[in-house]
Amino acid sequence: MRKGNEGEEGPRKAPGPGGPPARPATPVAWHTLGPETVLDRLGSGPSGLDEAESVRRLALYGPNLLREKPRPSALRRFVAQFSSAPILMLIAAIIILLGLTLVFHEDHTTDAVVIFIVIFINAVMGFVQESKAERAMEALKRMTSPKAKVLRDGAPVVVDVRAVVPGDVISLEEGDKVPADARVLTSTTLEVDESMLTGESLPARKDQPEVPGPRALLQERTDMVFAGTVVTRGRTDAVVVATGMETEMGRIATHIQEDEGKTPLQKRLDTLGKQIAVIALFAVVLLFAIDYIAPPDNPVVESFLLSVSLAVAIIPEGLPIVTLVTLAMGMQVMARRHAVVRKLMAVETLGSTTYICSDKTGTLTRNEMTAREMLVGGLEYTISGDGYEPSGAILREGRPADTGDPGLGDALLCMALCNGSHLARKDGRWSVVGDPTEGALLAVVGKAGLNPKELMLRNTRCGEKVFDARRKMMTTVHRTEGGVRAFVKGAPEVLLDLAGAILREGRAVPVDPLLRQRVMDENARYASKAYRVLALGVRSLPAGADCCAEDIERGLTFIGLVAILDPPRPEVRGAIGRCRSAGMNVVMITGDQRETGRAVASELGILDGGGGILTGADLEALPDDRFREKVDSVRVYARVSPDHKLRIVRALQDRGQVVAMTGDGVNDAPALARADIGISMGVSGTDVAREASDMVLTDDNFSSIVDAVEEGRRIYDNIRKFIRYQLSTNVGAIVLIFSATLAMLAAIPLYPVQILWVNILMDGPPAVALGLSPGSSMLMKRRPRRPEERILSREILSVVAFNGAVMGALAFLLFRWDLQNGASVAHAQTLTFTAFVVFQMFSVFSCISMTRSAFRSYVGRNPLLLVAVAVSLLLQVLVVYVPLLNVPFHTVPLELRDWGVILGLGGLVLLVEEVRKAAVRAVRPEVRA
Repeated sequence: MRKGNEGEEGPRKAPGPGGPPARPATPVAWHTLGPETVLDRLGSGPSGLDEAESVRRLALYGPNLLREKPRPSALRRFVAQFSSAPILMLIAAIIILLGLTLVFHEDHTTDAVVIFIVIFINAVMGFVQESKAERAMEALKRMTSPKAKVLRDGAPVVVDVRAVVPGDVISLEEGDKVPADARVLTSTTLEVDESMLTGESLPARKDQPEVPGPRALLQERTDMVFAGTVVTRGRTDAVVVATGMETEMGRIATHIQEDEGKTPLQKRLDTLGKQIAVIALFAVVLLFAIDYIAPPDNPVVESFLLSVSLAVAIIPEGLPIVTLVTLAMGMQVMARRHAVVRKLMAVETLGSTTYICSDKTGTLTRNEMTAREMLVGGLEYTISGDGYEPSGAILREGRPADTGDPGLGDALLCMALCNGSHLARKDGRWSVVGDPTEGALLAVVGKAGLNPKELMLRNTRCGEKVFDARRKMMTTVHRTEGGVRAFVKGAPEVLLDLAGAILREGRAVPVDPLLRQRVMDENARYASKAYRVLALGVRSLPAGADCCAEDIERGLTFIGLVAILDPPRPEVRGAIGRCRSAGMNVVMITGDQRETGRAVASELGILDGGGGILTGADLEALPDDRFREKVDSVRVYARVSPDHKLRIVRALQDRGQVVAMTGDGVNDAPALARADIGISMGVSGTDVAREASDMVLTDDNFSSIVDAVEEGRRIYDNIRKFIRYQLSTNVGAIVLIFSATLAMLAAIPLYPVQILWVNILMDGPPAVALGLSPGSSMLMKRRPRRPEERILSREILSVVAFNGAVMGALAFLLFRWDLQNGASVAHAQTLTFTAFVVFQMFSVFSCISMTRSAFRSYVGRNPLLLVAVAVSLLLQVLVVYVPLLNVPFHTVPLELRDWGVILGLGGLVLLVEEVRKAAVRAVRPEVRA
């Protein structure tokens, strides 16, 4: 970071009235100016910019983005389609064919040109499919682009980070990523992780400066926040002084974007492709030698063409692009089902997930908090009304309560003041801007006929300790009519430990074991009804007391309890049942107490199959080895902190489990990063949690996780289907060509261009349709796939070999039969060529399932596949019957009886596979469905 006297470059006010400030000719040292001066220089104010001004400034300064790594041009990406090993081999074949034409004076120009045209068509298809996949993934990235909370026309609004402009007043709180360089205006216990700029591991403390003036580097850091850093504690309002490439981050890096690496599946497929290329090279040389040496009169050109045909047949050049398209299209489907995948690897891992560790609030429940009951000053109250609408009543013994009841006034004041959220009404519906639990408390204040905003204005806040998951409480200090008072809310047991007295019937009674137990009994009663229970406390401070003293909560008076209902999502119980059927365990993690966790977990069915409950205190007492022994049997964790979540993930992984973990807070990031699949919340989650995660739920709903697992299984299954389909075709072509060579027939059965055409048809409509097949009804009724399981299992390899051998043998026998019956070589080749294409169209239906009948697997479930097969057959008919295409593809028109033979053999391909599947189902009844 630069020295303070070098300053931060940013805009300044343009001369003349109105309009956005112009860029300065020299850098402005914003840290040397007081808040009011900074606002004035930026043409802004404490209430931020108005909407029209923000639009003008966005046009002037441009979007708040760092310059990204330039993407390859469309031309460069198209040329890259010609760089794969199989295409390079074909280009070499073209060159050799042209060379043979010159040396032997035989015209192979047509073959060379046609092979080039087919390669070009293949490149165009690959370019289009790859571009479509890239656009799909870019759209997904935009769905998870970070947001910022800014003041526009004095009201807080959430905007895309790209729309932040100099002069905007931004609000930041724990877990937020700072969207732009900004000058702190006000702050409360603000700490920011600046390690990405400074390398320092400890968060930097930020404060609103009291006296403007020259400052050293340390002070510069104290009153500035910088783009890309993360708020780890507290909150602040700050005015943006620089955006995009004008920020500190923009100056020290030309770009910070890193390309996502390939998934393990893609890497395995790349390796497979290279291995097959080596095998192809060896096989080509072997075949050339056999064909050239065995029959002495065989021309070298024919041997070469046969070898090229084999090379084309062996190499599955369509695997990478169809895999990418299937992954990208599947990710779009996931996004429509509210699960946005940030990393391709997560799609693959989803099918192996054995444990889903989910937060309770907002994921398993609706996160629509409503306070239902209170115990204040020893008196019980009920609260009517639903949601955040401040309409309803506080009742005592069925009648409206008097806010003058002992302790009730202090309880309401505590709910209003010890609060960092506010209620807003839009389109006639009330909602909370901030924490839902705090919104429920504000609704209670409104139901008492009080205005929380007015109470906040009359009771100035002078100190605050923000909520912390480890402390389990929040404290604010206010100057009230009754003097300086600290208001506290948090976990009942924590506040009781700090309390010197408990409010009983209007009097502060010293805490004793009996009184404490009574409060805890009431707490347990509320918790058993699935209520979230908050305790309220207050402490009067002497005049002149330090509002930010560390011991400000000690010796407080315990006011009472508030019982808040957060109803479970109705669809979650069914989703948990689907998890159980799919061999996955669901674990609930909550900051609530044990009894609340037990009640909610029982209602959702999490404890239906048994399982224990551990609290954070239990975890602290268990050594790692003992916890690893117990972890498989635990289904609910209560009163846990983010550190405990990380320990849970590690213990499960040590037991060989594949773990999906949800999280929304800044402290959840380590657990999300360690989990096999980190899942963050798109609605309530922090920027830090989202960036650490592999997947973002746009609706914060547990059911969306289960839908994503199902979709991940479907995508992986479809990739396997396509691989099986393509490799079966390749094996069939290999069997055909080698059989013809060893039989020393008078001609080659297929020309290279014909095999290329088969590959284009196979990599085209049928392959894409197969990749988009709907999931089997058995997807969520089988156990998770083992992570170490190979994409080409022994079972798949054996089926590929069997299907390929059947198709290759039938094609060879057809070719030989036609030649023996006096047909011309051209007719036999056309018959074999067309039959081989038709075999693939029958084979694609067999590839829908490894064990289920094609008739049961297909019927009505994938009409796109039927259309794809029809299009492919139509293209083949054109190749056979259009005179313009006969010469380049070496085809002649077929007669009607030829089609009868072809379709009969195609049906035989399907029938043989049906017999194999029936035999498998007979031997393995578990795959009968």
